Amino acid sequence: MQRLQCRDLFDLSLLFDEAQVDPYDAAQVFIPKAEHRGIDPDKFAQKYLERIDQYRQRWEKELSEHVQGDIPHFDALERGVARALRNANLL
Repeated sequence: MQRLQCRDLFDLSLLFDEAQVDPYDAAQVFIPKAEHRGIDPDKFAQKYLERIDQYRQRWEKELSEHVQGDIPHFDALERGVARALRNANLL
């Protein structure tokens, strides 16, 4: 919620798809951690939706600095992350 880095969205995809972390379980870790840091977790959806276009615009250039090989297609990856976040009741 605090950073605007494309690799954070990429990491969420890896967490949910590759590592098979349950989105609901991840939310149960995220919520108290956010609250402890003085961040309102109820604002997550708003922040996420505000940043999607910014992520899309910066996706190829920023991720090419961190990911070797082919950069995943933004729209497909974002749909998967959004679905997982909805399943965790964060979106």
